[in-house]
Amino acid sequence: MASTTVDRFNVAPEEGIKAPCRMATTANITLSGLQTIDTIVGAVDDRVLVKSQTDAAENGIYLMRAEAWVRAPDWNDNTDVLNGVLVAVAEGVANATNEFMVSFSGSFAIDTTAVTFINRTGLSTSEIDSRAVRYFDTLALLDAETDLSVGERVSLAGRFAAGDDGANTYKIVAAGTGTHDNGRYIDLAGSGLQAFGLFPDGEYRAKQWGVTADGSTDDTTNFKAFITYLETNGLLGKLPVGDTRLTSTVNITNPMSLVGVYPQPYIGAIGTRGKGSWLFFDHSDVGLNIDGPLVMGSVFLDKFGTCRTQPTPTGGWTPNAHDFDIVFDNTDLVIGDIMLYNPTKGIKGDNGNAGRLTINTLRGQPLQVGIELDKQYDAPNIGMIHFWPFWKDDSNVHAYTLNNLD
Repeated sequence: MASTTVDRFNVAPEEGIKAPCRMATTANITLSGLQTIDTIVGAVDDRVLVKSQTDAAENGIYLMRAEAWVRAPDWNDNTDVLNGVLVAVAEGVANATNEFMVSFSGSFAIDTTAVTFINRTGLSTSEIDSRAVRYFDTLALLDAETDLSVGERVSLAGRFAAGDDGANTYKIVAAGTGTHDNGRYIDLAGSGLQAFGLFPDGEYRAKQWGVTADGSTDDTTNFKAFITYLETNGLLGKLPVGDTRLTSTVNITNPMSLVGVYPQPYIGAIGTRGKGSWLFFDHSDVGLNIDGPLVMGSVFLDKFGTCRTQPTPTGGWTPNAHDFDIVFDNTDLVIGDIMLYNPTKGIKGDNGNAGRLTINTLRGQPLQVGIELDKQYDAPNIGMIHFWPFWKDDSNVHAYTLNNLD
């Protein structure tokens, strides 16, 4: 029978089509001993396509042995397997002359990744395209690709660089299928088609909408599109590590959750802000405005910080005339653990109809107003408040807050 060629280093060549297997399993089996598979009496070193294991991570190509079976040389390493790889079966009642296509989610790891073998015999071209996955390191590479077809699936290793928390899998759809929001639907320049986000890991991350969090790029448009998708669907969204720079107010009008990576107020010494997820409000209006009759229900904020630009402390120092970092009205706002790094004004609640504030942990250095609550129809539930000079431990700042902080 034919077999895959291996070199003296026992490294299987990279192939789109594997060498054929003599037979293929039809049920879960014990991977040891000489066996009859699909009516074919096996012999030592027969190539067997194992495709029906209860633990799909055991699936693959094996060499039959009298003792424990071993994975074939072209299926014993993480680099041996790609989505869409084909393998044919030579003999058997159920599987003879059938051709199977490899399918799995995410990246491949031997003995860990669940693998499915799709019998592509009789499938149409569009059905085959819908099952195969093509891989790109970044959106820029996908955007430049001209050879894409409707129905294909593509996977990004990252948004701007491989492994940058912007990874996602997309289905290629016709232009205009959805409204481009740079996340769920992305217009592709090279092909003139759209990428439709599938989010196979069940997570929704701001970087998947093109948020850079580099502190200098204006992330406002992409961040607002991210928020719109979360609140439209009542989802939990994840913030990246870094400074998400916002140049205008972000409005939230429906229940949703926003969670980041725990922000460090300083590294080594006060005045050097640490890592974590930060919303950098690079303007003087309200930062997050949570308002509207559709917000009835909870908005949950957790494990991120807010920060503003403030003048360098000198004699007679005053903060910039920034509005509140967070304003909520007609909603239940639940704060898990938030850092208000250096707001002129921190949080304002003005519940005209209903709603309440729940704070588990709130830290920061508000400079003029910490928390202002007006017209509260329900009693707030406030846990730990830690206002301390996280931003500046400076006598000029202390003098101002002593006389002006409400």
